[in-house]
Amino acid sequence: MSSKVECRVVVDHNVVSEIECDESHLFQPFSNHERGAKTEVRQKMVLLEEANATVPLPDQVAFRTSLIFDHLQTPKPSSSEIKTSRDLLKKLCQMSSVNI
Repeated sequence: MSSKVECRVVVDHNVVSEIECDESHLFQPFSNHERGAKTEVRQKMVLLEEANATVPLPDQVAFRTSLIFDHLQTPKPSSSEIKTSRDLLKKLCQMSSVNI
C-alpha cells in the first residue's frame, strides 16, 4: 500500500480561509507492481462567512470539597439485621415463580 496526502492551507488575518487536500492510495498486492487499485480523493473547504461571537464565562466555583477517600470502616451488621435480611430473601424466593 502506498499512500500520499498533500494539503494547502490559506490563512488570512489569523483565520483559516481555505484548505485543499489531495489524497491518493495505491494498492499493489503483487510484487511486480504492474497491477493494482488506486483511489484519489480531493477535498476543499472554503470559509464563506465570518461572524463575531461572544463566549460566555464558565460558571464560577462556589465551593470546593476534598477528594480524599474516607477510610472509616462500616460497622458490622447486628444479628437482628442479618435475620431480617435473611427473612426478606426467603420471602422473595417464595414469591418467585421459578423458585430461585
